[in-house]
Amino acid sequence: FKSLLAANEGATVRARVVTGANQIDAEGADDISNTSITGSATGDAHTLRTSGISTDMTTSSAVITKGDTADDDYATFKIEVEISAFEQDVYIVSNGSGFDADVVDNSGTTTLVATPTIIITDTDANEVNGRYEITQGDAKKFTIQVTYDPTASPNQSARLVLNSITFFDAAIAGASSTQVTTPASEYRTSVVTIVN
Repeated sequence: FKSLLAANEGATVRARVVTGANQIDAEGADDISNTSITGSATGDAHTLRTSGISTDMTTSSAVITKGDTADDDYATFKIEVEISAFEQDVYIVSNGSGFDADVVDNSGTTTLVATPTIIITDTDANEVNGRYEITQGDAKKFTIQVTYDPTASPNQSARLVLNSITFFDAAIAGASSTQVTTPASEYRTSVVTIVN
């Protein structure tokens, strides 16, 4: 894999095949015309990087806390992600702002809270100048937490989806890059319903 231009680091690619318009050349024991072939196939999105991070969600949870009065139930979402650094040391801001996530409804099509407040509740990474350090070739786990209170909305179903992680190439200042967490279906909690 050759080095990428800096502008192409972090680009995502996806392959897709659609039948029709003489796009498929079928060979074999039987002659099959292009009009006899139907359907399509779409591959997963892949992020291209020659250095940076790779990610893997290891666990997640979604827990409802019931209050004593009406309209005070809330959900606590947690996602644990393992972040590996390759071909460079990386640094992630310790206040949680490097993680981008949304609280969405059960269908995933409606955003209930865009960029909610995220806190890092646990990590095995060392903190250096307000950033967590992951050295080249190493992997560290991070648990992020979001609390969602739909207030007066009755029977609101919701889940947390982790969209991306921003990292730096230095403990102080440095250049930042963003790694999109794909596929989205692997970086989300289960759905819970908050009854208010």
